[in-house]
Amino acid sequence: MPYHLDELIDPFPVTVPDGFVVKGPRPKSASWDAYTPLYTSVAQMVFGTENAIMWTGDCSLTLAAVAGLQRRGIDPAVVWMDAHGDFNTPQTTQSGYLGGMPLAMLTQRGEVDLPMHIGLRAVPDERVILAGTRSVDPPEEELLQESRIERVGLDALSTDMLPSGSIFLHVDVDVLDASELPGARFAAPDGASLAQLSGAIERVAQSTRLVAVHLAFTVDPEKQDGERTAAVARGLIEALRRGGFQA
Repeated sequence: MPYHLDELIDPFPVTVPDGFVVKGPRPKSASWDAYTPLYTSVAQMVFGTENAIMWTGDCSLTLAAVAGLQRRGIDPAVVWMDAHGDFNTPQTTQSGYLGGMPLAMLTQRGEVDLPMHIGLRAVPDERVILAGTRSVDPPEEELLQESRIERVGLDALSTDMLPSGSIFLHVDVDVLDASELPGARFAAPDGASLAQLSGAIERVAQSTRLVAVHLAFTVDPEKQDGERTAAVARGLIEALRRGGFQA
């Protein structure tokens, strides 16, 4: 899904393995309601795909992925690897950026109709792990502290601490340090090495309960280092395979 919100990214910054490419229906504005047709389409594709790996340019398409799994009768726990909490709501956001809200939307925070329109049911807080996060807005921090979401470092994330049942993994590549991935749209200092991120992904995959993966390449196509971005993409897929996940 080569989108950064309503912006079509063409060409996409990495070469994606063979699969479906979803370029429409393209959102016509940067508002949650405008995403309903695209997200409904994506949810239906995830519904019909075993062990799906989604490649996108933003984090918000996780909403469609989880809705698609739920249509199959799967209510997954969520492991969210991201430099940012993505836990703002339309009522708390300081920037208005929709890409900073999807984890809050997954847990049904914020007055937004999109989850209802795509059939998304709330993921309980205790079934969410937020890993590697280091950049959180003050109102977002307050919401997280009031929640029952577990927050851990990537190195501390272990198979044993994962919630029971099926697992959905979201990885925003900005969880990496900027030195590992030049051109990140929202780079934050003191991030993970590729080895640290790969190790955490491999441990999640080793649980054997991973049912779908979302890889968000939140990089600026005009500022990225193509070779380095491609190396990161290969590293993430190799980590999934080492852990036993086969798309």
